[in-house]
Amino acid sequence: MHLMSNYKILHLFLKYLQPYRFKIFIVLISLIMVSGSLLYVGSAIKLLIDHNCSCVNIIIAQISITIVIFSIFSFLRSFTINSISENLILDIRSDLFKHLLKLRISTFAKLKVTDINNRLLSNINSIGELINNLFSFILRNSIMFLGSLMLMFTQSNKFTYLVIIMFITIALPMIKIGHYIRTLAHITQFELLKIHSKIDESFNNIKLIYAFNQQSHQVDTLNTIQREYFVEFKRKIKLRSMFFALTMALVISAITFIIWLGSNDIAVGVMSSGDLTSFLYYAIVAVASLGGIIESFAKFPGYFMAAEKVFSLFEIDSVESNLSTNELNNGVIKFNNVSFSYPSRPNIAILSNCSLSIAPGQFVGIVGKSGAGKSTILQLLIKFYDPTTGTIQINNVDISSVHLPQLRKNFSYIPQETYIFSDTIKNNILFSNQHASSEDIAYAIQVALLDEFLTKMPDGLNSFIGEKGNMLSGGQKQRLAIARGLITKAPVMLLDEATNAIDSKTEKIILNNLRSISPQKTIIVVTHRISAIEKADNIIVLDNGKVNAQGNHAKLMHHCQLYKELIRRRTNSSNCKA
Repeated sequence: MHLMSNYKILHLFLKYLQPYRFKIFIVLISLIMVSGSLLYVGSAIKLLIDHNCSCVNIIIAQISITIVIFSIFSFLRSFTINSISENLILDIRSDLFKHLLKLRISTFAKLKVTDINNRLLSNINSIGELINNLFSFILRNSIMFLGSLMLMFTQSNKFTYLVIIMFITIALPMIKIGHYIRTLAHITQFELLKIHSKIDESFNNIKLIYAFNQQSHQVDTLNTIQREYFVEFKRKIKLRSMFFALTMALVISAITFIIWLGSNDIAVGVMSSGDLTSFLYYAIVAVASLGGIIESFAKFPGYFMAAEKVFSLFEIDSVESNLSTNELNNGVIKFNNVSFSYPSRPNIAILSNCSLSIAPGQFVGIVGKSGAGKSTILQLLIKFYDPTTGTIQINNVDISSVHLPQLRKNFSYIPQETYIFSDTIKNNILFSNQHASSEDIAYAIQVALLDEFLTKMPDGLNSFIGEKGNMLSGGQKQRLAIARGLITKAPVMLLDEATNAIDSKTEKIILNNLRSISPQKTIIVVTHRISAIEKADNIIVLDNGKVNAQGNHAKLMHHCQLYKELIRRRTNSSNCKA
């Protein structure tokens, strides 16, 4: 993914800051008042030293009022900028999450979930820190620096020019070193992401690690990755630390030199003790402010890199939104000479000039050897992917011309991998249709045979089933997924190996239940267990991405050698297991 320019990142910042213009105005006023309060103290010090005792009480009272003003506006600035920062984070995260949910499925094959999480959580928080840094430190320190510089000129031009020379000496190398720091920040962040990915991968595969006693190997691998990260981290910190140390050395040297020159001027009566003390106060404020600006800018590469990683996700094209939203209705499903290869494997054809037809209201089985393209047919139907060539039609409408949400309203998809949320059974069922009635839920539970284990759960439908449903068996998860699919009331139901973890007896009952409702729905079942779909209205046999044969069980037993071979293999496999 290409790098975004700083200009483009700033443009996006300004876009998100637009709704908070009034609050930003309050922050700016507060910054001016805080800076003005601190700068006034320098003048008050001069008056205290150079004037007689009769003015002391008045000056002390003025300083006290200044401290009160400083405290009030410091609170107002801090509270307001933190409010802006947090709201900005929430706005960006919400927009980004919405955008990500519109991306193509193929995009997620290229993006790591850990990377997405990192950008939505850690990187996006860096944007908040950037806003805080910009308004809390850079603007304040800039006002303080410029204000101090002007007041220093009122005390001594000669000494002020020394500060300007120091500023130029520090500023010139800062630009080049800042570029190096940004490059190292990119490398460091990439290495840190590798640590996150390894930890996430390890805990997602914890059973496999335990089964093969690979705990020590995993620890060694993580330590190796961490060492690589630390090497890059040290390079970045070394450069930042050297630069900051050099800056402070120059600052202290300049202040010492000013004190020496000032002492000579006081001795010959060129300036008063109050003038020198006031100048030193402003010089220290100016130098400290400049040091703060430099330190803040040193952090900017990391902030900009994090912002770049967040905002670059917006540049990934989402799916088309200007397509037809007309109703498809339940009609004939046709594949017309469809060929397809996955984007990650463009040279391997999964489907090759595949043509088939499925009538509405049919109970259809799709069988074939592994890799024949069975699951791919379902994924093309709901446009997880687009065909390389050929067309797919529903009710004589090319699905490539249909708006995705409108298309997917026609399908209830139950994939091979059962996705369960860390929630209750009821909320998992309702995920596909939050407005389903109690009767709809009860019907789905009955068809999917969920009631068999619901009675054993402590709180029935309201039982919490653990993270990713880890309190349920594989078969129970699949039955839950089938119930979820049923309450959508979509006219076409797609089951992709959705019963392979369920015992064959229960599977037959569930599929028979589904078959009984097929006049109202088109049911398409991808399975390796041919015995489960023998009563299907239509069975499609795939071979090397093409339709080898199509018909009911009896017809295929007479005319399809591959179908008989699949049954024989399944029978032999079952006998071996027995």
